[in-house]
Amino acid sequence: MARLWTLMKKEIWSIIPAVIYFAICFNLIFFTGSLIFRNHDIPNPYTYWTVDLGALIVGKVIIIVNTFPFLNAFPNKPLIYNIIWKFFIYGIAVFLFRIGDNFVRASLHYHSWSLGWLHLETSLQSSKFWAIELWLFLLFFLFIFYNELVDKIGRDTVRKMIFG
Repeated sequence: MARLWTLMKKEIWSIIPAVIYFAICFNLIFFTGSLIFRNHDIPNPYTYWTVDLGALIVGKVIIIVNTFPFLNAFPNKPLIYNIIWKFFIYGIAVFLFRIGDNFVRASLHYHSWSLGWLHLETSLQSSKFWAIELWLFLLFFLFIFYNELVDKIGRDTVRKMIFG
């Protein structure tokens, strides 16, 4: 039982930075999106609770995915190789997830797969979709960049550099 508790504690501590980062980022995206599109009668299907739950899920998924060997494809090259590679992988994953989310959400709302597809085509042409996508790309890039840097330098060294 003590071993299980130690493992759970280690897992929780490992995801806290990613969850806090993505909670702040996703809430920022949600807030700015709500402000920008409030006057255009474009509804926001999310709430602060769903955004925070998404941050928790994304934080844990990223920690798990970072352990996959194919993600560290360039261990003996400069950091920029892994940063660009991971950004490409995460960028495609985020884009596909957002398309799937829009499609499923619209299909359930309209009770029709074909109407969901039409809604997806319309949303892919909207400035709201691309504004949020650009936000996500930027924030994922920053996360990947600093995560790679911390992995290379070491957590203790970075903590010492920031907090003394």
